[in-house]
Amino acid sequence: MLAQVAMAQTVRSTEGPEWRMDRLHDQQPAAGLAAVSLRNPWGDVRLRRSENGLVEIHAVAQAHGSDAGTPRLEARMQQGNLQWILHWQDGLTGPAEDRRVDVVLWLPPGPALELWLESGQLWMKKPLDNSLKIRSQSSKLQLRARGDVDAWSAHGDVVLYSLLDGARPSQQKLASSSGTVKLVFNQLEDIRIETLTGGDVLVDLPDLLAVKQQGRYRVVQRGRSRHLYQLQSDSGDVLLVYRALLEPPP
Repeated sequence: MLAQVAMAQTVRSTEGPEWRMDRLHDQQPAAGLAAVSLRNPWGDVRLRRSENGLVEIHAVAQAHGSDAGTPRLEARMQQGNLQWILHWQDGLTGPAEDRRVDVVLWLPPGPALELWLESGQLWMKKPLDNSLKIRSQSSKLQLRARGDVDAWSAHGDVVLYSLLDGARPSQQKLASSSGTVKLVFNQLEDIRIETLTGGDVLVDLPDLLAVKQQGRYRVVQRGRSRHLYQLQSDSGDVLLVYRALLEPPP
């Protein structure tokens, strides 16, 4: 196991002497990298596409008072899997009101991403060509993806802008216990959408997307089912939107 630590650059906040702000950064070559993982229970995560062949992380850590100490960022690499770990000096591993960490991740096409959040938001402006596995307690997840997706938020909404190219089969799963699950997709052919919900299934093209009952699931299928969507919300609604009715993809 190879462990590397990214040093923190300390910046004193101008909002008050009791707040401390540290900037943390690390980057690793993406060549040979199979997966990247991060757990951040203290704030938001933004995902961006990398164009320089590197996976990078930049974090802004804020803490109130002196108990937290200086945070640090550790990179652990093992058998092609990169794990970034955020450490507080006082050893805190769960969410707390006296600190916050907001993160930006840059990913080139290829490595899979595994991400855990607590209540911070997750979003991106441009789609990623990576497999995404996202878990959260109450975050709103806003995703744009061309590859496989497995996203779950217990009490937050899950929104996916699916931008499939039609060349390779894919599986995209969205789930929430009490939030709304929304799928915005760009292809009408060769898809199968399976929905399981205690709420309603709302469709913007009822003539083209007829929802049929098949066992416990309500299903939309067109063509050969090259792409499978599985959408579940225990008590929320499921929304199906054909992207041609919206603005062009970014």
